[in-house]
Amino acid sequence: MAPQIFIGEGYGYVLTEHSKKTIRKFTTISGWLSIRQKAIEIDKRRKSIIKHRNDPY
Repeated sequence: MAPQIFIGEGYGYVLTEHSKKTIRKFTTISGWLSIRQKAIEIDKRRKSIIKHRNDPY
């Protein structure tokens, strides 16, 4: 599941597979894009950590 983003009044709600809701304040499109990119990176990192925990070898 790719991170889903909900835009509110000056806020972005980022919903990923592993974190239910992250709220970050932003005002521009570039801010929105950087939040989205960060959410994708965090999601990938969490997946790799979880995978490593389940299968350490």
